[in-house]
Amino acid sequence: MSAKGVGSVKAWEADTKKAVFVLVGGFFLLVYSAVLGEVHRRNNQTSVSLAEENAGKVFLVQEQLEYLQELESFLAGASIHQAAWQLGQEEEELQKLWSTVEEMGGQEIIYVRDGKPVLQLEGMGLALRKDQVCFYGNFHRGKPEGVCSAIAWPDSEESGYGYSYSMGLWKDGQMEGLGITGSYSWKPGESKSGENRQGMEEQVSGIFLNDRLDGRLTYEQVNAQGSSCWWEITAEGGKTCLDTRWSFLPGLGEYRLLSEKERRGFFVVPENRLEEVWWENRVPWKEEGKP
Repeated sequence: MSAKGVGSVKAWEADTKKAVFVLVGGFFLLVYSAVLGEVHRRNNQTSVSLAEENAGKVFLVQEQLEYLQELESFLAGASIHQAAWQLGQEEEELQKLWSTVEEMGGQEIIYVRDGKPVLQLEGMGLALRKDQVCFYGNFHRGKPEGVCSAIAWPDSEESGYGYSYSMGLWKDGQMEGLGITGSYSWKPGESKSGENRQGMEEQVSGIFLNDRLDGRLTYEQVNAQGSSCWWEITAEGGKTCLDTRWSFLPGLGEYRLLSEKERRGFFVVPENRLEEVWWENRVPWKEEGKP
């Protein structure tokens, strides 16, 4: 182990109150998002015409508007997995939608409020990016601000399928404060829905600072059989901080942390990756026109 690695080792101090705060806060965040979405839907039940205009640029047909309304409704109810499934199932409809947008205005992001395209979001609404990434929640000057949820669905036939998600508090387009980020993935041929789904799910909850987790966090893995392992880890600027609970295996050149639930499960960090950022928002916001 390098001298720099030794310096990063910190004494572990039990902080039960903070751990409970993070877990309870995550539950509150899910409930609050659902309630906020329900109030938004009830207060904004408006009819749509056969075509809508986005700042004189984009005209969408009824089917495309209905698609956006349905997606917005799923996200408003904090149904992350259902909304992600919708993005994957309706890929053809999504491609048609983007073809229309490119022909009309060439935008990289579609902003939607109450099921209708708008030039820029202010308040509650949906932002849908061309790379199959969408954000729903509160916006300020076209960026997530306040409570917001995000989903990314980058399918790959070679490596498998899956999606990433984030829910929590945002500020100026970055996660800032209490939040949750994670992913769900499966291989070709595996069931991905219902009681027989066979995918792997990961979820991280904690406090974010500039899109990176900082302080105490909880990381959980749920395998295809439904068995779960979870770890309490300390991070600084998204990097893993070691403490006395970690064990080092010189022969393998890696650090291991025993799971809090399944005592057979280990979280492994290679010695040469200690300085890498492991803990960050998995669905970051991107400015229009920027990579």
